[in-house]
Formats: sequence, C-alpha cells, structure tokens
Amino acid sequence: MYLHVCLSKATVRLAHTLWLTLALVRFMRFTMESEILKFILNNQGSVDTEELVYNLWDYSLVTDILCKNDKFVPCLSTDKKPRVVVRSSVTICRVKDCPGSCGHLHLCLAFLFSESCPFRRGCSFSHDLQSDYNMEVLREFGLEALNRTELCLLLLQSNNTLLPPVSMAGRILFVHSIFYGQL
Repeated sequence: MYLHVCLSKATVRLAHTLWLTLALVRFMRFTMESEILKFILNNQGSVDTEELVYNLWDYSLVTDILCKNDKFVPCLSTDKKPRVVVRSSVTICRVKDCPGSCGHLHLCLAFLFSESCPFRRGCSFSHDLQSDYNMEVLREFGLEALNRTELCLLLLQSNNTLLPPVSMAGRILFVHSIFYGQL
C-alpha cells in the first residue's frame, strides 16, 4: 500500500511538471509569435525570412510559427528572396451605433489613422482603441500587444478598402514620380 501511495505522488508530480512544461511552451510560443509580428510590422510590414530568423534566436520555433499561423504569409520579393508579410482578418465595423456583437473593431477611421476627427463631437464611431470591447477583439486576433501605428499598418496591409481611392491621373503622377523623381 505504501508503494502505491508513493507512485501516486510521483505520478501527480510528473503530471504537474508536464502540465507546467506545456504551459511554458504555449507561453513561449505566444510570446515569440508576438515578437515576430512586431518585428515584421516595425520593418514596414514585410521582412526577408533570413533576416527574421537571424534576429529572432530560435530557428525551429520561428519557422514552426511561420508555417502554422495565417498571420504570416510567405512570398518572394522582386529579387526572388523569400519574405514574410503580415496580414490579419481583423476588420473595422462600419455600422453606426453597432451593439457590439459583430466581432469587429469599433473605431473611427479618421481618428485611428490621424489621431484627429473632423466630427469629434458628432462622430458616431469610437475614438477609444483601448475600450474593453476593442481590447477583447484585439485579444481574439492576437493583436493586443500592438501599438496604434503597428495596428494601422496591419489594417492597411490586410484590407485594401481602407486605402483612399486613386484616380487615373493620380496613378500616372505617382508612377511618374517613382521613375523620374518629383515633378
């Protein structure tokens, strides 16, 4: 009987150790995912895969996270080097006075991108990125560690409807300025 009790305590200790180890691995994975996301966003939304792995110490964990997470999209740059781009399916709700069941961020676009709103007093949309509801949505998408600038870049990179419309004349001027310098 004594031997059975000792084995049970040892089994409990082993199970507890295993549980703590798994919790630590999940925490490290979440922390590394957040670091990868912030690193890429601080490099204008895309980075060479080699540079990413070089700057974030654990090669196997980095590559595992990149392969198993839809936030990180592999692509090739114009010089055929492998790159990683970040994307997210988080969106901004456009329904005025939404009750908060949509699962989208409730934010004024003008305020989010410029920190000012021409309709500040009469605006129908929230000017609080840190509201309980918005923080819940950001946590759901694993974006709660992002600052406003990083979030703006991610939103613009993930949803082209947030970009302003460009006329054909604007495109021609833009292309001209890229190839021939300022007009």
